[in-house]
Amino acid sequence: MTYWALAADVFQKTPLQPWLGLGNDGFTLGQVRYGDTNAIVRAQLEEDGIKGKITKVQKLPSSSKIETLSSLVVTTQAEDKKTNILYSYLIDKVHNNYLDMIMRGGVIYMIINVLILVLPLLKIIKQKDFVSNSASLAIISTLAYYVFWFPFSSVEPLFYVFVVLAWARAYPISPLVDLHKSK
Repeated sequence: MTYWALAADVFQKTPLQPWLGLGNDGFTLGQVRYGDTNAIVRAQLEEDGIKGKITKVQKLPSSSKIETLSSLVVTTQAEDKKTNILYSYLIDKVHNNYLDMIMRGGVIYMIINVLILVLPLLKIIKQKDFVSNSASLAIISTLAYYVFWFPFSSVEPLFYVFVVLAWARAYPISPLVDLHKSK
């Protein structure tokens, strides 16, 4: 949920961001430009399982002059132990694919992507054949998965095979594709 709060912070501070997006590195760039550095540090420490009070955060400029590659030196105090940690801006995903899509391409981009997945589903969900049921299950489970995570390039092509099957079942273009109808 901390990532979602970071995304909401970037949304509020970036002009027209929810409509137009910030590009592929939008979340990272938005954090660097507009984000609450302490919230970013807390999210990173939480992800790494480091407990302790943050006593100092120092932002280091990027040696490559690329804004999204900035680093933070974080000093934490836990009991009697003081720790210095160097972080790069590694939080590049919101951990919600729908928010990631809005961050990258805006609300319209996200709506179009969701419609590509949902439109065939609405038409095939009541069909009783194996292919339609498999495609429906794959799409529904992936839509739910996207709420809490983001796509992986190793799995996404397989998922889109099911999306294509769903489109072929929902909107057949020839009798050869429309195999679920009995003759």
